[in-house]
Amino acid sequence: MGRIMSLRRFRRLAGRYGAELERWPPGDRQAARILADTSLEAHQVLQDEEPLDLLLHDAFASRDALDWVDGEEAAAMARLQEVVGARIADEAGNDRAKPDNKRYPPDFETVSGSGGVLAGAAGPQAALPRLLGMVLGGCLIIAAGFWVGSSQTQHVIHPDLLGEMQALPLGAMVG
Repeated sequence: MGRIMSLRRFRRLAGRYGAELERWPPGDRQAARILADTSLEAHQVLQDEEPLDLLLHDAFASRDALDWVDGEEAAAMARLQEVVGARIADEAGNDRAKPDNKRYPPDFETVSGSGGVLAGAAGPQAALPRLLGMVLGGCLIIAAGFWVGSSQTQHVIHPDLLGEMQALPLGAMVG
């Protein structure tokens, strides 16, 4: 004998999956059939779900009928397969990306050859000044960090003051 299903669980599953037990999870079907056959309440729950099942079925059937004319779905799938196949064949034939196609990571030539990424829209003649500007900017940031770090003052506690603080009870320092 299989599992026993409570009426509460039966109602919950009927609300989720409808009156047709074939849509229910396979592990719950046998227990649901037994409960529906032996309980008037469970049988009534399935009857109450049937109108909603019919409405949903009719709604989807009429929507599908309006969406596709005979043969149009097959033709659309064939067009899709043709376009995807052509795109795959085109990309397989190209070993390198087109100049306007951004592929990552870029190969070494794109970064360093004839200006590449450093040249940008200005062309290869602007690559060296840009590179120098990036290096100089980085050096200035590092120098500013050292300057800020070295300008911080160090607070040193005088040894006499430290000894006096250690001699005081904790309550006197807080209060």
